[in-house]
Amino acid sequence: HRIVNTLTYAAFLTEQPVYINKAIDILMATSNKYSADDYDAMNEHLAVGDAAHAFAVAYDWLEPELDA
Repeated sequence: HRIVNTLTYAAFLTEQPVYINKAIDILMATSNKYSADDYDAMNEHLAVGDAAHAFAVAYDWLEPELDA
């Protein structure tokens, strides 16, 4: 999830499409790979909280680009 954070920060600060597109690609690939049931089963793992934070920030900062 560090890569999502790094790409999101770079995209937000530079507005360069290379960072924006790669961050969105990772978000979409991850969201397509796992279901809500998968995350519910992993709910006790700290990694889920880290991932939730990374993806929340990424969604917040990249949301205008997701509609494009």
